[in-house]
Amino acid sequence: MKLKYNNEIFTLDGSFGEDNLIKANINNELIEIAAKKLDNNTYSSNFNNKKLNVSVWSNQLFVFVNLDGHTFKFDRIDEDFGADGASGANLSVEEIKPPMPGSIVKVLVSVGDEVAESAPLVIIEAMKMETTLYSSISGKITAVNCSEKEQVDTDRVLIVVDAENK
Repeated sequence: MKLKYNNEIFTLDGSFGEDNLIKANINNELIEIAAKKLDNNTYSSNFNNKKLNVSVWSNQLFVFVNLDGHTFKFDRIDEDFGADGASGANLSVEEIKPPMPGSIVKVLVSVGDEVAESAPLVIIEAMKMETTLYSSISGKITAVNCSEKEQVDTDRVLIVVDAENK
């Protein structure tokens, strides 16, 4: 897969094996990191004698990486979307799901709100880390399916953003 961050293109291929190793090939450089898989999207590792938790989730446009509470957003660059990664025009509805099971800390939008691309929508807490989930498209909020202090799982649609319903 090709990703773009700060105007730099990365080619990435990776896996998590039974040997508890994350093996990633980033721009033809092999990286191996010992880690423990905590759930479908979350891993724990020790780096320079510091425990790090990493969560990774994606949608059609972006890959999000949360590293100890700091979220990084990478643009997906797929041949289907074009070399510039400008695929937002192709996505008319976005369903926001949590990257890991957790508790809703704060819902930042209501049904009917207009949001811009990259607008914060909801804050979730998991494993003592807060993560803000963002919209990858501009549009109108058509559904809010969560409330503060509610426990949610990864298959739960929390927020729906409709670009065509602006």
